[in-house]
Amino acid sequence: LMAHALGTNVFSTRYGQVTCQGASVNYSIHYPVSEKTKIAVGICGVVEKTAIDLTSLQVKSKDPFFESLQASGIAKTDITLRTGVVVYHPVFYA
Repeated sequence: LMAHALGTNVFSTRYGQVTCQGASVNYSIHYPVSEKTKIAVGICGVVEKTAIDLTSLQVKSKDPFFESLQASGIAKTDITLRTGVVVYHPVFYA
């Protein structure tokens, strides 16, 4: 008996000046290889935005480049696709 699984994940983390926000959608199919052994194949799509807040940082000397970064901010958005395969049995991965 094949089994299908669908999941989502929404996340938001902050480490000092760095903020990461995003979401993912996961799908997997579990296929029986024998009575107790199964193989699972999955795929996951992730959208993640990482931003650095430089407004609270100070530099000793005036730096026009750094000041322009403070004014505009630094951010990037990544879109990734991940895949995976696992074989499992009650003796392992239980």
